[in-house]
Amino acid sequence: MNEYLAVIIETTEKEYHGGSFNGPSLRKMLDGLTLAEVTSTATYEGYSVWGIVLHLLYWKYELAAVMNAPELPDYPYPPKADWAPLPEAPTQAAWEAMLAMMDSIHDTYVAALRTFPTEKLSEKMVFGCTWAETIAWMTTHDTYHIAQIRNMGLKHFDER
Repeated sequence: MNEYLAVIIETTEKEYHGGSFNGPSLRKMLDGLTLAEVTSTATYEGYSVWGIVLHLLYWKYELAAVMNAPELPDYPYPPKADWAPLPEAPTQAAWEAMLAMMDSIHDTYVAALRTFPTEKLSEKMVFGCTWAETIAWMTTHDTYHIAQIRNMGLKHFDER
């Protein structure tokens, strides 16, 4: 495997599952939040954690789809909705189903990275930049939003 992709995959997995140099991974941080915390928009920016997670899921799905990832599940939210609306009646079961979908899409995306042809890294792709630039961006996307969630002013993080 190409060394660049190996580092990208390792970093992507650490930021998502754990072992990040930057602090808690996305999944470890989300697993500690309550339904009230993930649905609240009483945050510094007015976003909810749930909304941010839908945004993360959307972009990882979009990139996996453009990479022609095998076994990509059907997208269960409004198509082309970078910031999809939350369910009208968000429940714990719906949150857990969304997290399971996010896990599945993350795993599918990483599987696509493992088989990505390295000769395509310098090619332009549909987002207007090279594959290498887009893949690098996706690696930092989770990290950016981890920091955003931790700085939303949620009581959960203030008590730690």
